[in-house]
Amino acid sequence: MSSYAFVPIGRMVTNSQAGIHDRRAAAASRHRAAIRPATTASFGPHLAGARIAIVGINYAPEPTGIAPYTTLIAESLAEAGAKVDVITGVPHYPAWTVPAEYRRKLSFHEQDGDINITRLRHFVPKVPNAKGRALLEVSFFAEATATLLRHRSDAIIAITPSLSGLAAAITARRGRPVGALVQDLTGQAAAQSGTTSAGFGGRVARAEYSLLERTQLVGVITHDFQNALVAGGVSESKMVPLANCIHVSAFGGTKSEARRLLGWSEDEFLVVYTGSLGRKQGLEAAIETARGLADSPYGVRLMIVGDGGELKGLKESAQGLDNITFVPPVDFDHYPAALASADALLLTERPGVKEMSLPSKLTSYAVAGRPILASVARGGISERLLIDTESAMVSAAGDVSDLIQNIKHLVEDEEVRDRYAGYASRLVLADLSVGAASQRYRSFASDLLELR
Repeated sequence: MSSYAFVPIGRMVTNSQAGIHDRRAAAASRHRAAIRPATTASFGPHLAGARIAIVGINYAPEPTGIAPYTTLIAESLAEAGAKVDVITGVPHYPAWTVPAEYRRKLSFHEQDGDINITRLRHFVPKVPNAKGRALLEVSFFAEATATLLRHRSDAIIAITPSLSGLAAAITARRGRPVGALVQDLTGQAAAQSGTTSAGFGGRVARAEYSLLERTQLVGVITHDFQNALVAGGVSESKMVPLANCIHVSAFGGTKSEARRLLGWSEDEFLVVYTGSLGRKQGLEAAIETARGLADSPYGVRLMIVGDGGELKGLKESAQGLDNITFVPPVDFDHYPAALASADALLLTERPGVKEMSLPSKLTSYAVAGRPILASVARGGISERLLIDTESAMVSAAGDVSDLIQNIKHLVEDEEVRDRYAGYASRLVLADLSVGAASQRYRSFASDLLELR
């Protein structure tokens, strides 16, 4: 593994409480500027003055995964005049570590503009295996349930795949309507990622379907999730499409300027991966790809930007490779530069990961205008999206030789690079803007309030 020099622009969290608040406030300001055209009046009396509780374990300042979307939901509803209370966990993802300032108490109360945030000090495993995740869920469920029982709100929105938050909303509802936004399928994730056995994953899935059936509305980010939930016994009549949005902006400079900003080499062909380093991402394929290109004359370097439970194992597997570099997560402001630095952007999935999740990084990748290399499960959600839109060079998950060939095609042929850079933009649709997503969240909340 290379000791390649880079400038560590930012990490998942900061050791300064002021720094956390500054970054969150800056991100909130950007979001609010984007969604301001929608007015409170657009949603009649349902949101203005209504008190809505949002419960989910991930929230800002976590920079990746579900947290940016949960944060946008809260901001969107507050902009529309609702009184928003967020019940969430302490920052811990994707590094699975808790900043020192969130270790001193069992709960923390913060104010972000018009949003009240209650952070609960739950268990965070050092290794996010099945046992560790179970303890996390149990601890968050107990604290979130107690908090919601004391809480006065007109409606509750739970964010999955945290089943503990959903279960807490159902347990503590006290007649309030409960809506759920399904970002991942928890049961299928447990089995397909290899975290647990298929049998146990099936039991988790059945519990998940049962809880969702007890809600009034279920928002799904993709039609594939709706199909899976209906097959599991969740009523189709309560399903609402709630596609995620593109929550990053394009970098305003050239590729060379982006690399200079980050301290990255301007002379190599960079294949950049960003995001969580977990089991479901299947980044072993990236390690083997670097190994397969180690003695080639192509000058390819794989940049793995992120953190997660598999980081240590991946670094151990990459020992002796000089053409792969692991970079800590960059902050919100520098993430577009990391994307713009790439000659190609990499998406990998573990073989067998088909129906559990739709990688949110795809829309971010599309904004960068770089070719997308995808090593994804055959017949899965990601492959169907990429094939339908013809937006990426697709190989089967774990097929390292095919992935290497696709990289070689990009290195050798500028016309191929330009063509696939253009194809990537097919993932960007008008209804994936922050403003459009904010409208969907507000309509969802408004409809939920009508069910009181």
